[in-house]
Amino acid sequence: MPTLYSSYVDSLIESAPLKIGSNQIYPQSIKVGSYSVKGIYQGGSPILHPEAVYWLKRVYANGGGMTAQTFFYVNQFCWTIDGAGLRDRFSRLNLFVGVNFYDSSSSIQRYALNAAVVPLYIGFDYDPEHNGDIGNAVDTNINFIESDFGSLGLDASNGSKGLLTGLNTYTSTGGVSPYYDSHLSVYITYANDSYGGDVVFPIGSMTSPTYDTSSGYYIGLNDYGQFIHSAAFDDIGSYVYSIYTGNNEGVILASTNSIQRSIYRNGIDTSDSNDDNGTNGTLNDIGIFGRYDASTNSLSPVDFSGTLGAYSIGKYMTDIQVSTFSSILLNFQSQIGRDV
Repeated sequence: MPTLYSSYVDSLIESAPLKIGSNQIYPQSIKVGSYSVKGIYQGGSPILHPEAVYWLKRVYANGGGMTAQTFFYVNQFCWTIDGAGLRDRFSRLNLFVGVNFYDSSSSIQRYALNAAVVPLYIGFDYDPEHNGDIGNAVDTNINFIESDFGSLGLDASNGSKGLLTGLNTYTSTGGVSPYYDSHLSVYITYANDSYGGDVVFPIGSMTSPTYDTSSGYYIGLNDYGQFIHSAAFDDIGSYVYSIYTGNNEGVILASTNSIQRSIYRNGIDTSDSNDDNGTNGTLNDIGIFGRYDASTNSLSPVDFSGTLGAYSIGKYMTDIQVSTFSSILLNFQSQIGRDV
């Protein structure tokens, strides 16, 4: 699978197409910053999406590497999300993709992990001037090493590991929608643990700065199912979906508004109940592979030690929007070989 050398990345807005097998991606003829036309096709393939280009440039600025084929699929993902009218549902989305290779055009070694920690979306909409970027430009890495990234995504099974997003659930402070208009999601490719009675947290934050399983905003998992907490001491009971060592899960998405909260697996609402939302309450950042604890500037001690292929943070989604997004994400994961 061909890799993208930095010389190619630097020339994305020039006239020559990038060849990817039998496919060709035709760069736009005007600079990315002023590009606004949507959905144009040339030569049977979609032209470059400006947000995909912006992401790729950030990947390479962070020392990451990418294959041409994976970039083609990310580019396609961006157009598909736009076409479905879903882009404004996301303040942050990371697909955890990358590759190791020696970049002879810039004489540096590029690393998959450096690419994987660069989110595709870092704002509610693409802003050519990037004034709408929010949160950390790159997910803050806690203890992940290069060998933790593989074909299934980012694996946290070897020790206490996680990512910090720099986002919280208050628009005024973190740029993210409050509880009553919000969603969290993860794509679980491998659930390593037999959790027993312990709850683990692939994504979320805590209301209080101390470790407390009853407060916060997060998705929780144990042997009995999945659930969402969305306020202090106020949770929605999970649907019963047992998790055993080695099970693959797919898209787990929690969505909440002022009327109800629901949790979905691969686009299907599997909630035992759909309670109203409850009280807002956390200024703490949202963590990945665990909940952020402000008192220690780290993740909570009970971390999710499985493998994630993606996560997203953003606004509430309807049943139809959840189903559509889940299908798009499942298709992307299938394209890059992460079927569940």
